[in-house]
Amino acid sequence: MEQETNSTRDKIFRLVSLAEKAILLILAIGVVLNYQNVFEGKTLLLIALAGTAIIWFAMAFKPVELFSSQQEADEFGQWGFAEMLALMIVPRVLWISSAVSAFGVFAYFADFGNVGYMKGLTSGGFAIFICLVILLITLMMGVKKLRTVIPIFFRALPIFLIDIYIVFF
Repeated sequence: MEQETNSTRDKIFRLVSLAEKAILLILAIGVVLNYQNVFEGKTLLLIALAGTAIIWFAMAFKPVELFSSQQEADEFGQWGFAEMLALMIVPRVLWISSAVSAFGVFAYFADFGNVGYMKGLTSGGFAIFICLVILLITLMMGVKKLRTVIPIFFRALPIFLIDIYIVFF
């Protein structure tokens, strides 16, 4: 039964990964068309930003696979608080705060007529900043297996820079 559950879970997250690639392609097309002042560009941009926020939120619940074998897990040794923080907690917080920031960017471009998007941008951006600082500290502490954080790092950093640009400029 557990094997069947793992198989289903793997299929779901494979589909989520494919959906993310498709949404990012739509986002790129939407940015280009929006820059060219084509009306459909803004629509594509909004759809892609909302889809990105949903997908990134879903990715927070993906199980972390650190070890490919039991031998590799034994070689890693005991887990301390720094390892738990850097490899389990921070990536999930980064996924969720990136989703919040992406939704804030969506609300900014949707132009609802108020500044409610600032709450999403500031809270998401601040959480991303704190997580990046924690990752830098754990990197200096010598935590192993930080390579598993690279995918979310390369998603959180651009949305963080977009947050900074919208909030401060």
